[in-house]
Amino acid sequence: EYAGTFSTPDKEALVFDKDFDFSQCYITNKLIVSNHYYIDEEGVLWGNGYNDAGQLGLNKAEDLNNLDTVYSEYCKIAEDVVHVDCSTNGYFVIYLTSDGELYGFGYNLMGVLLNEVGEHDKMNPHLNVVFTPKLLMKDVAYARAGRECIAVLTEDGDAYWWGEFPYSDHAGITEPELMLEDAKYVTTGDWTAAAISKDNELYTWGHNTWGNCGVGGK
Repeated sequence: EYAGTFSTPDKEALVFDKDFDFSQCYITNKLIVSNHYYIDEEGVLWGNGYNDAGQLGLNKAEDLNNLDTVYSEYCKIAEDVVHVDCSTNGYFVIYLTSDGELYGFGYNLMGVLLNEVGEHDKMNPHLNVVFTPKLLMKDVAYARAGRECIAVLTEDGDAYWWGEFPYSDHAGITEPELMLEDAKYVTTGDWTAAAISKDNELYTWGHNTWGNCGVGGK
Protein backbone atom coordinates (compact mmCIF):
# COMPACT_ATOMS: atom_id res chain seq x y z
CA GLU A 1 0.00 0.00 0.00
CA TYR A 2 1.37 3.40 -0.97
CA ALA A 3 1.75 5.83 1.92
CA GLY A 4 3.52 8.69 0.17
CA THR A 5 2.56 11.16 -2.53
CA PHE A 6 4.47 13.06 -5.20
CA SER A 7 3.74 16.70 -6.04
CA THR A 8 3.81 18.26 -9.51
CA PRO A 9 2.69 21.68 -10.77
CA ASP A 10 1.36 20.09 -13.98
CA LYS A 11 -0.03 16.55 -13.92
CA GLU A 12 -0.33 16.44 -17.70
CA ALA A 13 3.40 17.13 -18.03
CA LEU A 14 4.07 13.70 -16.49
CA VAL A 15 2.52 11.90 -19.46
CA PHE A 16 4.95 10.75 -22.16
CA ASP A 17 3.33 11.36 -25.52
CA LYS A 18 4.17 9.38 -28.64
CA ASP A 19 6.41 12.16 -29.94
CA PHE A 20 8.74 12.03 -26.93
CA ASP A 21 12.47 11.60 -27.47
CA PHE A 22 15.36 11.97 -25.07
CA SER A 23 16.70 15.11 -26.66
CA GLN A 24 13.89 16.88 -24.76
CA CYS A 25 15.58 15.82 -21.50
CA TYR A 26 19.21 16.47 -22.41
CA ILE A 27 21.04 18.90 -20.14
CA THR A 28 23.15 21.38 -22.10
CA ASN A 29 23.75 23.96 -19.36
CA LYS A 30 24.60 22.76 -15.83
CA LEU A 31 25.49 25.13 -13.00
CA ILE A 32 26.50 24.04 -9.49
CA VAL A 33 28.27 25.92 -6.69
CA SER A 34 31.76 24.88 -7.76
CA ASN A 35 31.48 24.64 -11.56
CA HIS A 36 29.61 25.57 -14.71
CA TYR A 37 29.34 23.26 -17.71
CA TYR A 38 27.72 23.96 -21.05
CA ILE A 39 27.52 22.46 -24.54
CA ASP A 40 27.82 24.93 -27.41
CA GLU A 41 26.06 24.79 -30.78
CA GLU A 42 28.93 22.76 -32.22
CA GLY A 43 28.56 20.02 -29.60
CA VAL A 44 31.66 21.03 -27.64
CA LEU A 45 31.52 20.61 -23.85
CA TRP A 46 33.11 23.45 -21.86
CA GLY A 47 33.61 23.88 -18.13
CA ASN A 48 35.06 26.33 -15.63
CA GLY A 49 35.46 26.68 -11.87
CA TYR A 50 37.34 24.34 -9.55
CA ASN A 51 39.36 21.29 -10.53
CA ASP A 52 39.93 20.05 -6.96
CA ALA A 53 38.28 16.70 -7.82
CA GLY A 54 39.54 16.57 -11.39
CA GLN A 55 36.05 17.70 -12.49
CA LEU A 56 37.33 19.79 -15.40
CA GLY A 57 39.08 16.87 -17.05
CA LEU A 58 42.46 18.53 -16.55
CA ASN A 59 45.30 16.17 -15.68
CA LYS A 60 46.79 18.37 -12.98
CA ALA A 61 47.52 16.55 -9.73
CA GLU A 62 48.43 19.86 -8.08
CA ASP A 63 44.76 20.90 -8.29
CA LEU A 64 43.48 18.05 -6.12
CA ASN A 65 42.06 19.24 -2.79
CA ASN A 66 43.12 22.75 -3.82
CA LEU A 67 40.42 25.41 -3.63
CA ASP A 68 42.88 28.22 -4.20
CA THR A 69 42.99 27.53 -7.93
CA VAL A 70 39.92 28.56 -9.90
CA TYR A 71 39.70 28.37 -13.69
CA SER A 72 37.71 31.43 -14.70
CA GLU A 73 38.31 30.81 -18.40
CA TYR A 74 36.29 27.96 -19.87
CA CYS A 75 38.22 24.76 -20.56
CA LYS A 76 37.39 22.56 -23.54
CA ILE A 77 36.50 19.08 -22.25
CA ALA A 78 35.09 17.05 -25.14
CA GLU A 79 33.49 17.17 -28.59
CA ASP A 80 30.34 15.66 -30.12
CA VAL A 81 28.50 15.96 -26.79
CA VAL A 82 24.70 16.11 -26.48
CA HIS A 83 24.12 15.83 -22.71
CA VAL A 84 26.05 16.62 -19.52
CA ASP A 85 25.42 16.06 -15.82
CA CYS A 86 27.49 16.10 -12.64
CA SER A 87 27.49 15.37 -8.95
CA THR A 88 25.77 18.14 -7.00
CA ASN A 89 28.96 18.80 -5.05
CA GLY A 90 31.30 18.64 -8.03
CA TYR A 91 32.79 15.21 -7.34
CA PHE A 92 32.51 13.91 -10.90
CA VAL A 93 31.05 14.64 -14.34
CA ILE A 94 29.36 12.46 -16.96
CA TYR A 95 28.54 13.29 -20.56
CA LEU A 96 26.84 11.54 -23.46
CA THR A 97 27.98 11.73 -27.08
CA SER A 98 25.76 11.71 -30.15
CA ASP A 99 26.65 8.08 -30.85
CA GLY A 100 25.45 6.89 -27.41
CA GLU A 101 28.76 6.66 -25.57
CA LEU A 102 28.77 7.67 -21.89
CA TYR A 103 31.97 9.11 -20.42
CA GLY A 104 32.93 10.17 -16.90
CA PHE A 105 35.77 11.86 -15.03
CA GLY A 106 36.58 13.14 -11.55
CA TYR A 107 36.49 11.33 -8.20
CA ASN A 108 35.95 7.57 -8.50
CA LEU A 109 33.73 7.54 -5.39
CA MET A 110 32.61 4.00 -4.57
CA GLY A 111 33.72 2.94 -8.04
CA VAL A 112 31.23 5.29 -9.70
CA LEU A 113 33.65 5.75 -12.62
CA LEU A 114 34.21 1.99 -12.83
CA ASN A 115 37.79 1.99 -11.55
CA GLU A 116 38.83 -0.38 -8.81
CA VAL A 117 38.08 0.95 -5.33
CA GLY A 118 41.04 1.24 -2.96
CA GLU A 119 40.93 0.42 0.73
CA HIS A 120 41.17 4.05 1.87
CA ASP A 121 39.40 5.76 -1.05
CA LYS A 122 36.20 6.59 0.81
CA MET A 123 37.99 8.79 3.34
CA ASN A 124 40.55 10.00 0.79
CA PRO A 125 38.80 10.30 -2.59
CA HIS A 126 41.71 12.29 -4.03
CA LEU A 127 43.65 9.01 -4.08
CA ASN A 128 41.41 7.65 -6.85
CA VAL A 129 40.78 10.20 -9.59
CA VAL A 130 39.94 9.77 -13.27
CA PHE A 131 41.57 12.80 -14.90
CA THR A 132 40.87 11.93 -18.55
CA PRO A 133 37.27 11.20 -19.60
CA LYS A 134 36.71 7.45 -19.40
CA LEU A 135 34.22 5.44 -21.46
CA LEU A 136 31.68 3.99 -19.01
CA MET A 137 29.05 2.44 -21.27
CA LYS A 138 27.94 2.25 -24.91
CA ASP A 139 24.48 2.30 -26.52
CA VAL A 140 23.20 4.77 -23.92
CA ALA A 141 20.01 6.77 -24.47
CA TYR A 142 20.07 8.84 -21.27
CA ALA A 143 21.98 9.13 -18.00
CA ARG A 144 21.89 11.12 -14.76
CA ALA A 145 24.42 11.72 -11.99
CA GLY A 146 23.63 11.68 -8.29
CA ARG A 147 25.91 12.66 -5.47
CA GLU A 148 27.86 9.38 -5.57
CA CYS A 149 25.95 7.37 -8.17
CA ILE A 150 24.93 7.13 -11.83
CA ALA A 151 21.69 5.98 -13.47
CA VAL A 152 21.67 4.92 -17.12
CA LEU A 153 19.02 3.95 -19.65
CA THR A 154 20.30 1.99 -22.62
CA GLU A 155 18.90 2.22 -26.13
CA ASP A 156 17.40 -1.25 -25.58
CA GLY A 157 15.39 -0.04 -22.57
CA ASP A 158 17.49 -1.44 -19.73
CA ALA A 159 17.77 0.77 -16.63
CA TYR A 160 21.09 0.48 -14.78
CA TRP A 161 22.30 2.07 -11.55
CA TRP A 162 25.56 1.94 -9.62
CA GLY A 163 27.43 3.77 -6.86
CA GLU A 164 26.08 4.54 -3.41
CA PHE A 165 23.57 6.77 -1.69
CA PRO A 166 25.00 8.87 1.19
CA TYR A 167 25.10 7.23 4.62
CA SER A 168 24.14 3.82 3.29
CA ASP A 169 24.95 0.82 5.46
CA HIS A 170 26.40 -1.26 2.62
CA ALA A 171 29.54 -1.14 0.49
CA GLY A 172 27.83 0.21 -2.59
CA ILE A 173 27.54 -1.15 -6.13
CA THR A 174 30.81 -0.81 -8.01
CA GLU A 175 29.57 -1.85 -11.47
CA PRO A 176 26.35 -1.28 -13.44
CA GLU A 177 23.47 -3.28 -12.00
CA LEU A 178 20.31 -3.93 -13.99
CA MET A 179 17.42 -2.41 -12.05
CA LEU A 180 14.57 -2.63 -14.57
CA GLU A 181 13.99 -4.06 -18.03
CA ASP A 182 11.66 -2.54 -20.62
CA ALA A 183 12.13 0.95 -19.20
CA LYS A 184 11.66 4.23 -21.02
CA TYR A 185 13.08 6.69 -18.48
CA VAL A 186 15.49 6.68 -15.56
CA THR A 187 16.84 9.27 -13.17
CA THR A 188 18.70 9.55 -9.88
CA GLY A 189 19.19 12.15 -7.21
CA ASP A 190 21.45 12.28 -4.17
CA TRP A 191 19.24 9.98 -2.09
CA THR A 192 16.77 8.22 -4.37
CA ALA A 193 16.52 6.90 -7.93
CA ALA A 194 13.56 6.08 -10.16
CA ALA A 195 12.63 4.45 -13.46
CA ILE A 196 9.47 4.39 -15.57
CA SER A 197 8.56 1.21 -17.42
CA LYS A 198 7.13 1.08 -20.91
CA ASP A 199 3.84 0.19 -19.20
CA ASN A 200 3.98 3.56 -17.36
CA GLU A 201 4.77 2.02 -13.98
CA LEU A 202 6.98 4.06 -11.65
CA TYR A 203 9.71 2.23 -9.71
CA THR A 204 11.86 3.81 -6.99
CA TRP A 205 14.82 2.75 -4.84
CA GLY A 206 17.13 4.37 -2.31
CA HIS A 207 16.52 6.19 0.96
CA ASN A 208 12.93 6.24 2.20
CA THR A 209 13.61 8.28 5.35
CA TRP A 210 11.16 10.99 4.36
CA GLY A 211 8.96 8.77 2.20
CA ASN A 212 11.27 9.47 -0.75
CA CYS A 213 10.29 6.21 -2.43
CA GLY A 214 6.57 6.76 -1.92
CA VAL A 215 6.10 3.69 0.27
CA GLY A 216 5.16 3.24 3.90
CA GLY A 217 7.57 2.53 6.73
CA LYS A 218 10.85 4.11 7.74
